[in-house]
Amino acid sequence: MDKIYTRVNWANLPSTDTPINETNLNNMDNAIDLIDSRVVALGNQIESMATEVQVTLLANGWSSSSQTVTVTGMTTTAKGVVSLATTATATQREAARDALLAVTRQGANTITIVADGDVPEIDLPINVLIIK
Repeated sequence: MDKIYTRVNWANLPSTDTPINETNLNNMDNAIDLIDSRVVALGNQIESMATEVQVTLLANGWSSSSQTVTVTGMTTTAKGVVSLATTATATQREAARDALLAVTRQGANTITIVADGDVPEIDLPINVLIIK
């Protein structure tokens, strides 16, 4: 991406080398507009690169302190960021802290989470942010 603005390097009065006039103000105005458009385009590009999926770790879904859940859109090469959902209750947050959860594997539409601490005895709502 090329630069779109060249600094004027304004000079104080009494210099007349850098007048505040229509030409200079429109150059700045155009640059601000182009930069704003680029920021919006980058924001849209970032949004299209990430998807959030909500899943539940079921209390009865643990096997040897591990649980594999379906996460539609997950791939082996995407970056998956897992967090406890904001809807989690105080009891669920405590269970998640005690569980010391960690993602150990991801595959086509799945992730595997282990409980390095106490295996949760209640369902835990989690969010998975998939970054492509």
